[in-house]
Amino acid sequence: MLPWYSVFSEGDPWFNYGNVLRMSQAYEFKNIYPETKPVEWILSVDLAGLETRNEEAMFAVLQGLVNRDEPTLYLCHDHGPDRFRKGLGADDSLWVDYYQERFSIPAERSDDPYSLFERYDSEFQGVILYSDDNWDEFNLAVMLCGRQNALPLTPELQQKLAKRYAWADRTIDDLQGRFANGYELNLWAHRHLQPSCDRNILAHRHGIHPYIFIYDYVVAHNLFLFHASHNMKDRKEVALVDDIYQAMDRPCHLMGWFDDRGVECEYVARAARNGCVITCSGAPNLSLHTGIRAEPHYTFPELSEAQCDVEEKVYTCFIYTDGDALWCLNDFFSGAYNEPGRGEVPLGWEVQMIHYHLAPGILQYYFDTMTEHDYPVASVSGAAYTYPNLHPDEESYMRYSEHYMQLTGMEYIFAGLIDPYSGFYFLGPEDAQANSVARFRKHVPSAKGIMRSYGGEGLEHTHFVEPGELPFVSSTVHITKKQDFVEEIRKIMNAETHRPLFISVHTGDNTPPGMVRDACRELEKDGCEALSVDVWFAKLRTATEKGWLNESLYPDRERHLEVRRTAQVAAWNETQRDRIREVLEQALLPDEELLALPPREFLAIRKETQALNEEERTVTGLADDLAYAVLLTAQTLAGAAARMLGHHENSLASVAAHFRNRAGDIDDVEVLAECLEAWIGWEERSYTTDESREWASRMLALIPKLDAAL
Repeated sequence: MLPWYSVFSEGDPWFNYGNVLRMSQAYEFKNIYPETKPVEWILSVDLAGLETRNEEAMFAVLQGLVNRDEPTLYLCHDHGPDRFRKGLGADDSLWVDYYQERFSIPAERSDDPYSLFERYDSEFQGVILYSDDNWDEFNLAVMLCGRQNALPLTPELQQKLAKRYAWADRTIDDLQGRFANGYELNLWAHRHLQPSCDRNILAHRHGIHPYIFIYDYVVAHNLFLFHASHNMKDRKEVALVDDIYQAMDRPCHLMGWFDDRGVECEYVARAARNGCVITCSGAPNLSLHTGIRAEPHYTFPELSEAQCDVEEKVYTCFIYTDGDALWCLNDFFSGAYNEPGRGEVPLGWEVQMIHYHLAPGILQYYFDTMTEHDYPVASVSGAAYTYPNLHPDEESYMRYSEHYMQLTGMEYIFAGLIDPYSGFYFLGPEDAQANSVARFRKHVPSAKGIMRSYGGEGLEHTHFVEPGELPFVSSTVHITKKQDFVEEIRKIMNAETHRPLFISVHTGDNTPPGMVRDACRELEKDGCEALSVDVWFAKLRTATEKGWLNESLYPDRERHLEVRRTAQVAAWNETQRDRIREVLEQALLPDEELLALPPREFLAIRKETQALNEEERTVTGLADDLAYAVLLTAQTLAGAAARMLGHHENSLASVAAHFRNRAGDIDDVEVLAECLEAWIGWEERSYTTDESREWASRMLALIPKLDAAL
């Protein structure tokens, strides 16, 4: 029996278990994914008849127990509109069909998952109990099941199964109520389980998410599975997260995703600062996919002289997003990849290069089925999802990506260079990106073109485009099926008269390829030519070498910045001022009223980025919740004010300095500088509720003064 739970104090010598700067050391490339036997045959079992997620997760654990010796068992999770993976367009059985046809792997099919208990009764000896809806307990149960050959059950599920199976009545361990909260559970697991887990791969999951089933892979390969907030306001939890990361070897890959207390950019950034990459890992059956024997390699065609030539016209390229996520390739881009219209006009598809080792058969499928108009783009930002600029050893990460570029034949990358700790959310300080661009150019020689910026910032972006150098450009615009492709692209064409004009379009969110096809054909009437990414970059290089473009891509950048300023003023006058005032007024409520607010109503200045308050506070107090919300609101206010006053940089330090310099022009505008500097200095000190309320009160008083200054 493993040593059981006890409370550890922060003074315990193990508390800073990982606080050695191991991740600052350079690391060499290696395949970090455990070797498995080749898949010789597949037993495909349909789970459509199951009634609960708990059952589905139980079978995923059973799958891990079975597949750790020989990858055979494959589970078809129901993706129907009324089931757990609502809205997604996948059918897991399609992978079995493909493996049969492409690799001649025989398959047996069953629609009775409960028959697996008789077939594999030697794989497990009993059960480990966890409380229903306590997914921290469930995570621990999954790890212990792998070590003790058991299945995770809730008491209700145990009662149901014990009527049919004797093993279901054998309780090996009971985790119910053993820990005061998730933090203490994960701290115990970090101390007692992580040292004997896989040294290069972590798993992070809170709850049996509708499309997150990585438990088979966790069990099959003894991964450390945990859940803790990556949000900087949760100081005690992120200290534990850092310790967990620091205890790993490099390279390190985190499988999983954040929960509703977190924010995507902080989740990715926290891992990156610890030298780790992540994937949004919602792909089931990885314990089998990894056993498919394939060596997927894509070959870009040689370009003719005519394809590289440039005319004074508009060139577009379209790239479909989210292929960095394991679920996305497993689900055929939520079904979009297999819809009508694909292959009729140029359309790029972001793919995850680490599938070369993790799920080679999946990557092979895309390389097999891409037409002359489809093309793969490595995402984000090379080998797995990360912000390279935050890595302690960025060069090691770059070299790691280069190895996968060579293995897969990839030549183009969609990159993210973001720093939510010192720049505006999802943007990052542009003046700090030149170093990363130089490292890409030096350490990723296979790359022939790189794009960045998921959402696109329009025509005023910064680009790095010089003759003879790897072009590093920003995505111009993000368009989804909810918008009119033709109208949005025509807006850009009309806003910039310079030709040649290069427009890159990021799309996704279940956009049908037929919409892209129809838009391309309509835009042809305006002299707009859609290109594959290799031809688009080739023409861009030609235009640069001829001196037709400088690194701004759009020569009249100052005019575009003025357009942006005007748009910001309109947004401020229409809705933004009122929303900021509403949140700041809420921040002035007394403690008891703030504590009583429902989580989703807690000072959410921007719902897509504002971390939500926990259902019950455990190790994070009101002071940090309030300070975080007020300072994030200050970012929104400062960003709007800076743009309206003609300052367009994304660096928080630069914007703070701008407001320090305007102190004599606008009374108490320095409160914005104080708040931005407090955000940057978050890890150096804490802020009281009184300090936060004072900032909120001063910003409320500043709003009419900003109006007057405008």
